[in-house]
Amino acid sequence: MRRIILAIGALAAITTYALPAAAQTFSNDDPILRQIWALGMEQSQTYQLSQALLDSIGPRLTGSP
Repeated sequence: MRRIILAIGALAAITTYALPAAAQTFSNDDPILRQIWALGMEQSQTYQLSQALLDSIGPRLTGSP
């Protein structure tokens, strides 16, 4: 019984860690989609915008409009 539980746990761990790795690849040959993906991955300004919003401006005060 213990071996079955260990086998199920190992299988669940392998499956859990394998799925995100497969999601990180780009498996489409459409050149427009590749350009959109490259633009988002290489020229994204998300970090700079989020840093300005969260660090400089800060959160909205509770109860404020």
